[in-house]
Amino acid sequence: MDSSQLHFYPPAIRDIIEHAKQFSHCNLASINSFPMCPQFNTKASEYINEAIVERRRRGLVIPNGWWPQYTSDIAKLLWEDVGNWQSSLKKKARNFVCEHYQWDLQNRRPVNADIAKALLVGGTFLKDGWDEENHTNNLAHPALTGLVIKFFYTGPNTVGNLFPEIFANEVPCATVTLAATAVIKLALDEVAAEGKEVMFK
Repeated sequence: MDSSQLHFYPPAIRDIIEHAKQFSHCNLASINSFPMCPQFNTKASEYINEAIVERRRRGLVIPNGWWPQYTSDIAKLLWEDVGNWQSSLKKKARNFVCEHYQWDLQNRRPVNADIAKALLVGGTFLKDGWDEENHTNNLAHPALTGLVIKFFYTGPNTVGNLFPEIFANEVPCATVTLAATAVIKLALDEVAAEGKEVMFK
């Protein structure tokens, strides 16, 4: 069996790995949205150790014979999960981009591409009108706010609910940055390129 696959591990270890993924998501959404793989491998050990501590705190047994022997394989599992998590966010962003911007009623690709290009100029896609003092409402577009609420806060397993000590009082800057530049911008880039796939970087 392959120790870089989740099903290799017994249920108790899988539970620890799943909790480590949650710690990873929290870090991605609140501190470092774009880790490099070598840097992430170091953090992966921290996520596993945090998950072990949490399991002990719940009074559950920590099986022997897997940690730190499988450190690199578990780090690989967690790294792959980062890509899956980002892909889920990007998929959700595509829906918000389709719903919250004004597109060509006849859905002509060249026209939509021009609309997307105009939205990308000067970060227009992030703005939503003006306040009472005639200042631009930056980072307030319904596509951005809706995506942040839906992906990071809605549901029992979202980082906002799992880590209220970090997300309850305010939305971290890294969360807004991730949703805005990495995701909504990429979704608009896809439209601007007339449907050409843009990789999540």
